[in-house]
Amino acid sequence: MKAVTGPGRIPLARALFSGALLSLFLVRPNQQAYASNASGLSDTLEVLRLLDEAREPCNVCIMGRSHDPALSAQALELAERIGWERGMFKGHLWSLFSIAEQRAATFGPVWDMHLLETTRLRTLASPEETVRYQCMIARAMVNAGRTDTALLHLDTAQWAAERTGDGVMLGWVAYSRAHAIRNAERWSDAFRAVLVSKAMVDTIDDELLKAANYNLSGMIRGRLGDLDGAVRDFTISLSIADAKDMHILRLMNHVNWAYVMQVKGRWREALDHYRSVHAIAITTDEGKGRSAEYETGIGYMLVRLDSLDAAEVILDRLHRTKAMVGDPYEQEFNNAWALLKLRRGRYQQAISAAYTAFVTEQGDENDVIKRDASYVLAEAYKALNAPQQALRWVEVNHQWKDSVLYRNQANAALRMELESEFALRAERDSLAAMEARLLLQQERSTARDRDREHRMQRIVLFVLIGFIILFAGILFIRARTARRMQLEQLRTRLSRDLHDDIGSTLSSINILSTVARRKADAGDDAGAAASLSGISERTQRLMRNMSDIVWSVDPDKDTMEELLVRMREFGAAVLEPKGVHYRFDSSGALTATLPPLLKSNLYLIFKEAVNNAAKHAQATEVLVSFTHEKDRVRMTIADNGTGLDMSASANTTNGGNGLRNMRARSTEMKADLRVSGEPGVGTTIDLIVPL
Repeated sequence: MKAVTGPGRIPLARALFSGALLSLFLVRPNQQAYASNASGLSDTLEVLRLLDEAREPCNVCIMGRSHDPALSAQALELAERIGWERGMFKGHLWSLFSIAEQRAATFGPVWDMHLLETTRLRTLASPEETVRYQCMIARAMVNAGRTDTALLHLDTAQWAAERTGDGVMLGWVAYSRAHAIRNAERWSDAFRAVLVSKAMVDTIDDELLKAANYNLSGMIRGRLGDLDGAVRDFTISLSIADAKDMHILRLMNHVNWAYVMQVKGRWREALDHYRSVHAIAITTDEGKGRSAEYETGIGYMLVRLDSLDAAEVILDRLHRTKAMVGDPYEQEFNNAWALLKLRRGRYQQAISAAYTAFVTEQGDENDVIKRDASYVLAEAYKALNAPQQALRWVEVNHQWKDSVLYRNQANAALRMELESEFALRAERDSLAAMEARLLLQQERSTARDRDREHRMQRIVLFVLIGFIILFAGILFIRARTARRMQLEQLRTRLSRDLHDDIGSTLSSINILSTVARRKADAGDDAGAAASLSGISERTQRLMRNMSDIVWSVDPDKDTMEELLVRMREFGAAVLEPKGVHYRFDSSGALTATLPPLLKSNLYLIFKEAVNNAAKHAQATEVLVSFTHEKDRVRMTIADNGTGLDMSASANTTNGGNGLRNMRARSTEMKADLRVSGEPGVGTTIDLIVPL
């Protein structure tokens, strides 16, 4: 009877599909143009949907997923039609999984085709898919007896699993490695591998993986002579499988448990487990194709327990139907049939069946087969009174008994050594883990210190930003306040000018109008004409003043260029009619914008100086220089008139009304006003205004 040592299903992906949009990014450039249109997107999403529906949760299948071959085929056909290589890869891979789940000895040409295409497109595999794919190929190599090749595939799976950092993936690779080594009957290496696998499984929350590992560990321990350890591992695995209805693992546990008990001669326990296996096989979909093997085990144990009639019913039916012919474990049946015939006294039939079992190799456990077959041969020849043949087979039987016994003893010593080695390794790993935890704590403490430092830096930064915002707000408020003050000053000046200039002018016009009417009534035409002339002169002056006021508050006239144009026009209008030579020079940035108050004061000081030169200085030449520098404006007005007695002006409180007005306006602008002159030489007014 075959000792089932691991799940029959190929490892499948546990992780859920990536989202559809994420999968679209994996489309190769020559397919991207197709996927960009609505039809291509729809087909791509349909492939993903079919692939997703092809995988269903399953607590019977290894890695918890079953694969629907029909849906996988539909997805593959559509992916090939639209030329989406990523979808084609997944379709071929899913098809391989569905074929592997059938657990056939050989898979045939369809398997080969899917394997070839999957290998061609394997560069499109994610790390998780690489793990599943390589584990599946490794299982196929194990079934073909190519253990070394299987281990090479598992090395690739290990590399991919380490890239994912997923403990479950690493656990499945470790389990698959232990299973491959066990199938090669390299018991010491298998035991070492399964110890590693179990240590990983105990830290992973995956019941399916845990049940599979403990089942494998129980089988290996049993063959190494540790029956108590084997029973303990089988019990853990079977309790999980029963609780989760994992039928394949229930079957595997009973099969392996039965075989371990059979090898150790505990026939009653072996019989109970073979019967449990047979019950599972006929009540579930698992193991139906191997029911003849399980019935062979039942019949064999019944013979061992001397229940010959019951055993003969089972074994005779299997013999007549040739149910075990061609089975990898046909020699197990031949031994059971030979022992039955020996007990019935049909010695020639017993010799024929036992000899066939002895000389024919089976899947594994050949030492036990040869031990049991040589025993039947020795006993049959004794019964036939053939001492030479009996003695020869007794010696052969002792050799195989000693071989099995010696192996069990050696394996027991090896098992103890390996467990001791693994315990020391676990202790070292524990110390390493403790050091890692201490290092992690130090790193966390350092990280917390850095976080506190960063928080303080952020607080300082926020406070600094707050101060900057506050300072900017203060500057903004001050600027608004200054602007409002300027507007208030402008309104006050306009009010004053309108009241003083326009109001007084209108009053004088009113008086002159009254005088002109009276003189006209009195017949004094000359007096009336003089009054009317005064009214005309005051009206023109009023119009000029109104024009100046409107110009001073017009925001479109706040440039230096507009100010200079106004000055030139005023100077020319006042001086040229009197025959005064007039020159106006300007330089610097003349397109700059001036505050309204500054513009108005500059213009009024200029007017005052020009009027003085025209009316009082009797000048024949007036030179004006206006310069705009980086941080100031300088205006100089010089004439060659009668000059100004500075001592006299000082005695009259800084000169007349004109000079007092100019000084008042310069003070308002925080400017420096210098008036110089000598009698008979001329007067120079120099004004420097800071900006």
